Amino acid sequence: MRKIIFLAVLLSVAVSSYAVVITTSVADLWQLFPKDTQGENGIQLQYRTGSIYTDLTYFDDYSWKTPSTMWNLPYVIKDAAVTGKISAVPSAVTQVGCDRDPLMRVRLDGTLNQVRVTGTAAMENSGSVTFYIYKGSASYGSPLWSAILSGVSSTVFDFVVDFTPTEELFFAVDAGSTDYCDHNSWYDIQLTGIPEPATLALFVLGGLLLGRKRSA
Repeated sequence: MRKIIFLAVLLSVAVSSYAVVITTSVADLWQLFPKDTQGENGIQLQYRTGSIYTDLTYFDDYSWKTPSTMWNLPYVIKDAAVTGKISAVPSAVTQVGCDRDPLMRVRLDGTLNQVRVTGTAAMENSGSVTFYIYKGSASYGSPLWSAILSGVSSTVFDFVVDFTPTEELFFAVDAGSTDYCDHNSWYDIQLTGIPEPATLALFVLGGLLLGRKRSA
């Protein structure tokens, strides 16, 4: 029996070390962004071509690109100078020679079953791109949220999605038919767990009881 419990604990630790553990505290993807290892903190940096996912290549700390393409596109880079900013620049056949959507693939874990997803998508040049967020590797055609941005512009997203441990969220960008001036970024992507009503009631009750005890 002890061996079974020990193995269960080891499995839990292994899953958690390669996943973003969702709690009622904020999980900030900029802070969790992989420095030099794919899968660090539950985040993989990849690009999608059709239904095929390919890992981006580590270039420098917090910098993941595609070697042997024009401008090493697509790429995903954490901006160390701007808090919360993650640049994810796609590629198109026009100009770059390949149609690839860069993405952050985020594995989820935890005891909660709902997560609030918030942040900002921003276009920072004169081009046009589509930002989209989906759950599950086969669901890129039916995103949870999407937005087309052209020129210097931005939009926020704020939605709640159900999840079970090991499910994945994908934050992706599509260049469309041309890669002209597609300079774009994600800002302040945060994941916050939402407790079930019964659990929330216990939190509230516990807070009330603690407050009464302190005032007594």
